Amino acid sequence: LISIATVGSEDVNWELIDTFPNLEELTLHSPSQEQIAFVSSLWRLKRLRITHARPKNLEFIARLQNLEEVVLEYVSGFNDVSPLGELSKLRALHLENVRRVSDFSGLQNAQGLRYLSIDGTLDWAQPVDSFDFLGTLAQLEFLRLMNVRSPKRFEPLRCLLKLKRLSKIAFGMGTFPIEVFAWLQAKIPEVE
Repeated sequence: LISIATVGSEDVNWELIDTFPNLEELTLHSPSQEQIAFVSSLWRLKRLRITHARPKNLEFIARLQNLEEVVLEYVSGFNDVSPLGELSKLRALHLENVRRVSDFSGLQNAQGLRYLSIDGTLDWAQPVDSFDFLGTLAQLEFLRLMNVRSPKRFEPLRCLLKLKRLSKIAFGMGTFPIEVFAWLQAKIPEVE
């Protein structure tokens, strides 16, 4: 019983994944546009990881309402993350090096989200226009921001004060001015 599969653009018989009735986790590595479009028919998926791809949008993911975890690494071509916010069962989201995105407010509807990671790379900082959307994620327990270029205003994370379930944060040291780290320590000392 196959529940986990990995498919790449070089795989010849990749459409066979549709015949796996217990498939819950799929990794698409450097997928073709045809493989990306095909994913929307795999409604049983709970975990989806896509690496090195350029979909024009994320509408194909919005159809997968059973998804609990999504990982997008080196995925560009889209600029709207709101289809991810439409996933009512989404609990964990990792976004790394999503080059055309700077507005993450489309995630504010992801009310079940418990884990969120937004990463750039060592040679490219992921821009984030505003962190205000974080204040709407009432279930968020863990927040990770690495190699992120934040807005240039003091206390960009005031929204975290609204998150009663937040227990851990992980930030790259260069993400914010040192005053922001001191402010966070003073305002939410219970958060690791």
